[in-house]
Amino acid sequence: MSERWGPMEEVELIEYLEASPKLQYHTIARLMGRTTDSIRNKAFALRLLDRNEWVTTERVAFFDIETTDLKANRGRMISYAIKPLGGKVKYEEWTRREAIDRKLQDKRIMELLINDLQEVDLLVTYYGTNFDNKFVRTRAMIMELPGFPEFGTIKHFDLFYAVKGNLSLTRKSLGVATQTLGIEGKTPLNIEVWNDALLGYPDAMKHIKEHNIEDVKILEELYHKMLPHVKIIRRTM
Repeated sequence: MSERWGPMEEVELIEYLEASPKLQYHTIARLMGRTTDSIRNKAFALRLLDRNEWVTTERVAFFDIETTDLKANRGRMISYAIKPLGGKVKYEEWTRREAIDRKLQDKRIMELLINDLQEVDLLVTYYGTNFDNKFVRTRAMIMELPGFPEFGTIKHFDLFYAVKGNLSLTRKSLGVATQTLGIEGKTPLNIEVWNDALLGYPDAMKHIKEHNIEDVKILEELYHKMLPHVKIIRRTM
């Protein structure tokens, strides 16, 4: 009789197998509280799957944020865009009032984001491992917002590392990667627009909106370009 495995346990095992390929089965078994045979059998079953076949059953979404600072203890989230695979972009931004009121700021749009994330199984970002995901998690924790995805509930695929590991480029930025592969739409933002957006000025926020939305659109195009050339590792958000 085969042992039952929960989805979070599968994610944990895959992370051990992919992130630490030299780990022996008996070591993983000890870490996970299972038998060596159980780990060996499950690992074999998972590796029988086509490298990206599992993605076809997931609710995939592309995600990008704009912020006032690179660090969440100093900065705030100005806006976010999230686009379901093949679907319409959902975009939210702070208002002029929220931008200047320290009691409001990004609380409302963070709550909206947490709600949107409930509809996602696999989140795709560009450098989200070190920026977007950490930033929104930190903001949620600082404001003690309930419902932010816990470890293992949402899988994450960072296209930055797919590009870095598989393409030879002068720079690893989203702009260079998309331009190189013939994907149009990356928009620049000048410092004057950015400074005005920090205060929520409507004209500046129009540029932020265009920039944020275009980023998730080209991210989806890049995903389709890269998918045949990479293996999507089931890491947690």
